[in-house]
Amino acid sequence: MSHLHRTLRLSLAFAATLALAGGASAFTIDASDVPSGVSVATIDGVTFSSSPRPFAHKTNHGFTALGVKNGFVDGEIDLDHEWITIAFEEPTVITELVLGHLYKSGNYGDLVNEIARVKVLGIPDLDLAGTLSVITGTTAIWSLPDGSVTNLSPGVEGNGGLWSIANPFGDLAVSKIKLSAVKVGSASGSKNSDFSFVSISGTTVPEPGTALLLGAGLAGLAVAGRRR
Repeated sequence: MSHLHRTLRLSLAFAATLALAGGASAFTIDASDVPSGVSVATIDGVTFSSSPRPFAHKTNHGFTALGVKNGFVDGEIDLDHEWITIAFEEPTVITELVLGHLYKSGNYGDLVNEIARVKVLGIPDLDLAGTLSVITGTTAIWSLPDGSVTNLSPGVEGNGGLWSIANPFGDLAVSKIKLSAVKVGSASGSKNSDFSFVSISGTTVPEPGTALLLGAGLAGLAVAGRRR
């Protein structure tokens, strides 16, 4: 095998490796990283948006959470037409999503077992959403096949109603998600579902084009150097 062919093969192999793994990075963003009083904030390439009012923090039971200002419950995402979206600069595999203030019926005036909804946005022809439904004070169900739930603080009065969803969408790389509350039965206002965002962890999956262009550039340099 000639030196040129060997160099080309190495360059292309390097490009393929970069396309699969190069540039991927892990991150975690906590509720406290997002400023209150604004409706849009970008942290390390991840953009948080709230509607219909600005963000508000809620700190109790040893953790800080993020929701929407005022509404039925300040600092939570409730049924007063509220939602929070999280958009990623690069496609991202979500490895953990932590939600709080999600309680079993009979706690803090709730008349229902609260339910949070997480919907994937921005992927054409894909209608995908999962719900996190509280069952008991320490158990909840994630509705999608992928993902597992761990209770971090019981969903009963005097505790945080804190739940971790590991790999909620499996290996699917997403560009945007939307958090909203799910109405259960006829209970109104703060007596129905409401909850807060606590943290998100993920791994970015860069588009392969950049890595392939870099590999092609290396191959081009190898050819140019061989011709000299």
